[in-house]
Order: sequence, then structure tokens, then C-alpha cells
Amino acid sequence: MKKILFIPILFLAITFCQAQEAETYLNNVIKINPFLFGQSQFQLSYEHYFKNRKSSVLLMPSYLLKDSRDTELQGFEIMGQYRFYLTHYNKNERKTFLNMYNYGFYAGLYALYLNYDETFTRYTYNPITFENESNSYKKSIQSIEGGALLGLQMDISRRIVLDFYIGGGLRKSEVEDSYLDSNIEAEYYGEYSVFDFEFTGIKPKVGLMLGITF
Repeated sequence: MKKILFIPILFLAITFCQAQEAETYLNNVIKINPFLFGQSQFQLSYEHYFKNRKSSVLLMPSYLLKDSRDTELQGFEIMGQYRFYLTHYNKNERKTFLNMYNYGFYAGLYALYLNYDETFTRYTYNPITFENESNSYKKSIQSIEGGALLGLQMDISRRIVLDFYIGGGLRKSEVEDSYLDSNIEAEYYGEYSVFDFEFTGIKPKVGLMLGITF
């Protein structure tokens, strides 16, 4: 009985190994964006490829957290991408730039949702008491954004991936800011830039991620 069971198990194992060898690419990759760490944001993305990397779906959740003397913030962002790979250059098929395992150009669409809350302290000078007075304010932001992008994904090795994309889209943000509604006149409160969470309008989108395939 054991010998009978061993034969189909061995056959399945050989078939699986052959299928793995026949597959040019690994089908999944986990990535991080290290440049967002300086913005109190941790982003972890998962990409799954279809039909030997002809297309893919990318899910990118982010968590924002900061607790300092003057600022407390917490929030999350979720972004999804659908990519169409235009071409691939694999070193098993042809000579590649810097002998990379593979690099491919892609175009895609993306959409995201942001939910963000912040409490912060501002100091103003009181000319009567000749002292600085502190005031606490709250800010809540909800944003949606969608657009298109172009990118280049480079497999430095079979396991290590570098992913760069650039594009743009339309962003709509709803902001509740008690600082703007306060009676204290701010010395300067400029307009939101395209890099601020509060921004509404046409916005560029740039990303650089490092990942591992499996």
C-alpha cells in the first residue's frame, strides 16, 4: 500500500519541480518604500503577477503614526494598482543591462483612499503678558485619488526587485481643521502644496520600492 501511494506522490513532486523550472518568473513580490519612513509612514505592498508577468495587481496599505511633544498623528492609506507589462528583458533570453535578471516596462492605473487625524500645538506671542501661549488644534482628512502611471521594474537578481514609477492623477480631499476656524490669527498659513495630504487638484505620483519575490 505504501509503495502504491509513493508513486503518485513522486509523480506530483516531479511535475511540480518541472513546472517551477518552466516558469520564467516568480509570481509574487513583497515591497517596501523606505523613503516614506521619514514621513512617519510605513508602506508594505504585495504584487501578484498573471500569465508570466503580462499583467499584475498591486495592493499597497500604509500606516501613519507619530507621537511627539507638539504633534500626534495617526491614519492609514490604501492604494491599488493594475499594471500592464509592455515588455520584458530577461537574461535567460538575451543580454541585459548590468546583467540584471530581468527588467520590464509597464503602464497602469491606480486608486487610493486616505484617512488621517492629527493633533498639534502652535505657540503664539501674547503682547500683554509678553509670553508665548500654546494652543492645541485638530485636523482630520479624508482623500480619494485616481490616475495613471508608467514604471520600470528591475529584478536585480531572481529574488531582489527594484520598482520605480511616475505618473499623476486627480485628488479630492475633505479637510476639517480647527486651526483655520480659530480666532487666533496665524502669522502665515500658506496654501496646500501637491505634497500635502490636504491637497485637492491634479497631483503627480512618484514611487520607489524595494522588494523580494517568492
